[in-house]
Amino acid sequence: MSMSIHTNSMDYKAACRDLRREESDLLNRLKSIALDFEWLQGILSYASDESSNTYPLLANLRCGAWYCPPSQLDDTCHFKSTDGHYGTWAFSLSRFNLNVVSLLEKHTAVCIIDSTRKGKVYPDALTRTIPIWAAVINRIKSLKEGPLQPTEVSNFSHSERSQVDAKIDRFVKEGLQSGVVWEEVVLTKPIEVRFISHQTNSPISVFCSANPDAHTIFCISVSSPSPDYRPSFSYIQGAGDDHQTWSRGLEPAGFWEHKDQLLQLDNLSCVDLAEQIASQHAVNRSAFTNDTATPTILVGDYTIKISSSTEGGVPGIEFLSQRPCEGPERENVLFDGNIESQNSDHLKCVVRSDSKKDFEKSAPFIISFANEWFKEHKELTISCETGSDVSVAASVLIIAALSSSGWELDFEPPSEVSKQRLRAILSRLTTYAPRSSPSRNLMKQLNRFFLSKDAPS
Repeated sequence: MSMSIHTNSMDYKAACRDLRREESDLLNRLKSIALDFEWLQGILSYASDESSNTYPLLANLRCGAWYCPPSQLDDTCHFKSTDGHYGTWAFSLSRFNLNVVSLLEKHTAVCIIDSTRKGKVYPDALTRTIPIWAAVINRIKSLKEGPLQPTEVSNFSHSERSQVDAKIDRFVKEGLQSGVVWEEVVLTKPIEVRFISHQTNSPISVFCSANPDAHTIFCISVSSPSPDYRPSFSYIQGAGDDHQTWSRGLEPAGFWEHKDQLLQLDNLSCVDLAEQIASQHAVNRSAFTNDTATPTILVGDYTIKISSSTEGGVPGIEFLSQRPCEGPERENVLFDGNIESQNSDHLKCVVRSDSKKDFEKSAPFIISFANEWFKEHKELTISCETGSDVSVAASVLIIAALSSSGWELDFEPPSEVSKQRLRAILSRLTTYAPRSSPSRNLMKQLNRFFLSKDAPS
């Protein structure tokens, strides 16, 4: 009897190991994502208004970006699941997702895709964070411009809703004090939320149920807790989640660019090709993005343009994710706080995503360059690979360093730049650049810089 129990225990542990191995298998994940996209295509065929105008499609970063080719996405958004976790509900003051409001106002409805891992049908980002966000935006616009309904959160249990409702007033107050110019955020109808998953019996009826007196967000959970049929591989629900742990550096754009080739290989060959694509992507990341928008930030009499183009040649400030290997380009790039020579109309800085000091060390050079630039020009272009991360942090840095207070560049050194001041500047930036999403690491470096002896004073 004891031998049988021991054998069963060993078999169970072996099965668990095999399951973990399958779930870390790159090829299984990519095939799962491709299968989920096939289902998504069928759902999106219903996503249009009475005039057959297709609703814009947004991927909720970062997981959602895996489930659709970039060429078919209209935009992205960033609603974090952690802001919707039970007991820790929050309204983000660093990611306002105002681009979603703009698209809703223009198209009356949008579709947002995301997925979650085994054990759930929807990620909390869809069923919790977005409804909370919608309720806060509705309430803010109601206070600013008159009655908008609804302002209650949806899809919550009664007890959970009462707890969240008790926090909405605080979220609204924080939003109003954030620095966002809400008068410039146009919203003529309240925002409502609908949900679609593999378990939705009639997706077309969900699309048809949209309230004509409201703007509707259709939250689509792409992965299935149980596929309709047994695929010829080990299907992984929420395969796109936590891609840093399995993707071997491969990004969604690189996957869709080479999808057919990747999925025809065995797992080891798939891994080799993925790493090659990732290396190519790191060298020329701009070739894998369709985002050509250049937000314009008006700061008094001056203008800052944020660009995702890193092809060089455009006067201004340019951020690279790695140092050029050799040649004059290597000498003319600011790296680790040092630069051998510098062009008077072009500053290139290396800010590695995993570095905790690159941006902080670059800050004095960025401020000095901007200060000299604005003596002769009214417009400055700042570019990075995404157009939403390092370039945004640099814009916050320049505005904070070259204005004594408020939103005017008066070129007077500020007496103090607090964390609240930096957050207020970032919040106001989102009015002009809705996709602004500087990493927490960058914002920490910003804050440390203004607390250091190198800060302007």
